[in-house]
Amino acid sequence: MAGALAQWGPWPMVSPYVVHVLLTAAVPVLLLRVPETRPPSPDPAGLPAKLVDDLRVPAPARRRFWLVVLPMAPWVFGAAGLAYAVMPQLVETRVGEWGLAYATGLTVLMLGMGVAVQPVAKRLRGRAPVAAMSVMLAGAALCAADAVLLSPWLAAAAAAVLGMGYGIAVVSGLLEIQRMAGADDLAGLTGVYYMLAYTGFLLPALLAGLSAWLSYPIMLAAVAGVALICLAVVATGVRVTARA
Repeated sequence: MAGALAQWGPWPMVSPYVVHVLLTAAVPVLLLRVPETRPPSPDPAGLPAKLVDDLRVPAPARRRFWLVVLPMAPWVFGAAGLAYAVMPQLVETRVGEWGLAYATGLTVLMLGMGVAVQPVAKRLRGRAPVAAMSVMLAGAALCAADAVLLSPWLAAAAAAVLGMGYGIAVVSGLLEIQRMAGADDLAGLTGVYYMLAYTGFLLPALLAGLSAWLSYPIMLAAVAGVALICLAVVATGVRVTARA
């Protein structure tokens, strides 16, 4: 909706944000009716230390966290950044005045594929992280190819593949965290996971900064190379920590 308003609606630099403001303002009203599922802390004075404890990965799970969750998490939103920030910019000369609508379409396509593939991710169980990084590698390779070809259609294919990688990665990462955490530290570890995942949104800014010295074909080929390395690390981590 925001993308359509930006492309065709009145006040294109204002009206898209109004949509988000109205939706955000409605959320707290709805949340007031949600029952609390955890009792208040019996020791409010010790809450800061408790919060720090909640952010620690349990010792038996640390090896799997470092080898499986950590290399995969930034790709969750790194894939999003590639799909609907980098690719529309690369092909903007081919789509002309439809740039905002095209970027909106890639966003919907990427996130839609991510939602559609999530039931599959749940059935993959312990193999899901490897599947996620394999799909991420394919999506990054398509982005690198399109940095040379500059095809809007290939960019859409890359967004769809990256969306599948995103969907598998976000679900498998959360399932990994749930297996590692107890009831008292699940919230903290979930927060750590999302913090790592959101670092992926730095990727478009990093590429934009480096573009003064490097071309996008070279940079996106390097991104695909990093995805290959992460896939190797994740595959090794899944294998060596399977018993644990």
